[in-house]
Amino acid sequence: MLDQLKDIQKLHSLTKVYLIGITVIAVLVSISSIWMSYQFAEAQREKIYVLDQGKSLILALEQDIRQSRPAEAKAHVQRFHELFFTLTPNISSIENNVNKALQLSDETPAFYYKERKSKQYYDHIVQGGIICEIFTDSVIVNMDKYPYEATYYGKTSFMRSSDIEYFSIVTTQLLINAPRTDTNPHGFVLGKWNIKEFSSIKKVKR
Repeated sequence: MLDQLKDIQKLHSLTKVYLIGITVIAVLVSISSIWMSYQFAEAQREKIYVLDQGKSLILALEQDIRQSRPAEAKAHVQRFHELFFTLTPNISSIENNVNKALQLSDETPAFYYKERKSKQYYDHIVQGGIICEIFTDSVIVNMDKYPYEATYYGKTSFMRSSDIEYFSIVTTQLLINAPRTDTNPHGFVLGKWNIKEFSSIKKVKR
């Protein structure tokens, strides 16, 4: 009888140990799960997306924002010029591109567009069947001063049925931080845009 009582006490003690052990393990698992969930949420919050030349999305980390921000600034300036100066002999296509470009900037490029339009520049593009393309040489951005100063260097081509004429283009602008949107993924507004140089380089017969 006494031995049976001792066995029952041992069994009870073992049961208590097992229960305590299971409880401790459950608590540890819960704490670990909560901690891992928090870490995952923090990692997701730190992720931003950079549009690379308007073609693909590159994942970047907020901790590297000082390194990625200059690249975003350059991409923003380049994208604006690609949209604004890439023209085909189609009014709808021209207006679509220009409107997308104007969503990346303040009103200064709009004045330039309206002036060109009033002089029937775009009508001439359409009637002449001219295709205009722009090629970026470099974009220099000074991130040490805000608003950020940027200079764009590139070339444009005017392809006609008889020849192709190339122009050198240099523009200056300021970049102001802005909220990221679907139409403005880099989070900048291009302002005080000015064409510093637009000169013919050469003309090649087709």
